[in-house]
Amino acid sequence: MHNKRADYYRSAYDETRAELLTQVDAAWEMAVPPAEDVRGPDVYGDFGRGGGGIESINFKLDNIILPVVDFERTTVEDAISFLRMRAREFDTFELDPEKKGINFVVRSPRIEGATETLDEELEVEGGLAGGPGERPVENLKLRNVPLRVALQYICDNAKLRYKVDEHAVTLLPLGAAEGEDIMTRTWKVPPTFLSDLESGTPGGAEVTDPFATEEPGGGLLEPRRPLTEILKDVGIGFPPGASAKFLPGSSTLIVTNTPTNLDLVDQLVEESIIGGPKMIKITTKYVEVQQENTDELSFDWIVTPFGLGSISDDLFLGGGTIGSGTSRTASDFVSPVGFVDIPGIPAGPNEQVSNIATAGLRSGDAAVTRNNIDAILNNPDRSAQNQAVAPGILHLTGLFSEGQFQMIMRGLAQKKGADLMTAPSVVTRPGQRATIEIIREFIYPTEYEPPELPNSVGVGFNQGGDGGFGGGGGSFPVTPATPTAFETRNTGVTLEIEPNVGANEYVIDVRFAPEIVEFEGFINFGSPITTPATDAFGNPVNVTVTENRIEMPVFSSRRVNTAVTIYDGHTVAVGGLIREDVQDVEDKVPLLGDIPLIGRLFQSSATNHIKSNLMIFVTAQIIDATGRPLRPPGAPADFTQPEAIPTPELPAGAGVLPRRTD
Repeated sequence: MHNKRADYYRSAYDETRAELLTQVDAAWEMAVPPAEDVRGPDVYGDFGRGGGGIESINFKLDNIILPVVDFERTTVEDAISFLRMRAREFDTFELDPEKKGINFVVRSPRIEGATETLDEELEVEGGLAGGPGERPVENLKLRNVPLRVALQYICDNAKLRYKVDEHAVTLLPLGAAEGEDIMTRTWKVPPTFLSDLESGTPGGAEVTDPFATEEPGGGLLEPRRPLTEILKDVGIGFPPGASAKFLPGSSTLIVTNTPTNLDLVDQLVEESIIGGPKMIKITTKYVEVQQENTDELSFDWIVTPFGLGSISDDLFLGGGTIGSGTSRTASDFVSPVGFVDIPGIPAGPNEQVSNIATAGLRSGDAAVTRNNIDAILNNPDRSAQNQAVAPGILHLTGLFSEGQFQMIMRGLAQKKGADLMTAPSVVTRPGQRATIEIIREFIYPTEYEPPELPNSVGVGFNQGGDGGFGGGGGSFPVTPATPTAFETRNTGVTLEIEPNVGANEYVIDVRFAPEIVEFEGFINFGSPITTPATDAFGNPVNVTVTENRIEMPVFSSRRVNTAVTIYDGHTVAVGGLIREDVQDVEDKVPLLGDIPLIGRLFQSSATNHIKSNLMIFVTAQIIDATGRPLRPPGAPADFTQPEAIPTPELPAGAGVLPRRTD
């Protein structure tokens, strides 16, 4: 039994590993947007239509049009009754007949010392004399105006004002106190309600002092701010007498406030519970492709002096000197020992050749130069790039009657490619800032103490194994430049994002800043410290006391800091860089290089193409609490999962395809 389990787990390991490697290969696929319009009808939706509360009432006040308004010495109560009846008649936005229209309430001002918290509504019959409902509306005639405009004219005419709460429009005298109605409401909210609110407020991202002394009993989790402060940060007012309380055990929110503020709290609660818990998965992808192609074909000639024969016995023709051209050494040529010796090729491999006719033709590193920073990275002497000619692929040696020659054909064809694909991803809740770091902390020095040298040194040089100075001075201690200050740089992948779900839960607003940092190497800013001395034979020499290396690192960074809006499940390219560096070298020997056909043997040609293409993609997707996508890719905004269509029963013997009858 255990052996079978071990075999199963081993197979599961192989399958999981193969699947993860397949995902790496599949990440190279370029996302192609669908051809059809997947935005769906009205991506941003209609707010306030039939939604109830203040938004719904304000929407009706602005969109219900009254064709005729004709008042002449009419009381406010009669005018409001007319608006109440016409609002119900012209309300085409509500499908439920019971919800059509708008409730209008006329109230008298609060009586000082009264114990009731709510004013009593005034009835039309038997109302108090001089109350708001009995005030006259003088000569008001309007045509085709919104309901709000007619209401405002009535209030201006009768010296009243109105306010909108979640259930009705209330008319009050101008001197009535604001916010006199205080009531309490209770909601069942998700457990993450407070954290979602706090992550979207300015106070939720407070930066703490990393060097502060930890208080006794403190933990890694910071204490949550008071509930009233969180609600104030999102725009909820708290007049005198208002309060808020959250019961974590039952996940209950209790708020005592005015109807207007309670309606705002109701909207926050509704947004947090609609559709269940949602998260956002963000994937960024860096795709960088580099290609370097180098092609070179050149020739070198060594020609020893030879007489022109019948032309003149006093005239000799041969090669030239190096001059300011690229040096050639004996190791760059072939010395056919045993057959014929070429006088221009010395015996030592590092000695320069003579009688060369093509020293001015650039070849190898002298023709194609590398990046200056790459040339000095990890170079202890801070010297320029060493120039070397291209390798020889064919040689030809000839013997004249009085001289010899050798031709070296140099050729090079190189292709080098470097591909980089990095795809960091992270999942977070809407409005919650998330960070993923796959890094190495690289600590490097930033300040150095200068080297310390003694006041006097010896005059002799000890050639023994101790490496010290001989003669009368002996050896002495030397302190090179010493680092005294350090900094830390994170190398690797860092992704910081802050996504939010937009309207209709189909668009995602993303603020993100991905960064890739790589360590390239060190540059030595120090110089060797030398001192004059004499060897055992009394010859003056320069001795290196210390290399005095002062090294500073070089980093390459790829970063993006932007904000985009993406449809759910789609991918957009947020940045890119296409670059090509071309080096083209064509050298030739004067006169000889201009001869047709043969002149190619006295020419040098080198081309170098460096192409790079960097593209940055970001993919955003809304997922549920189980990690599954909220909607399939490419689905419209009003997508709903279709029900399974039952498969029709086929008669006995029938196949899927119709049978041929011929």
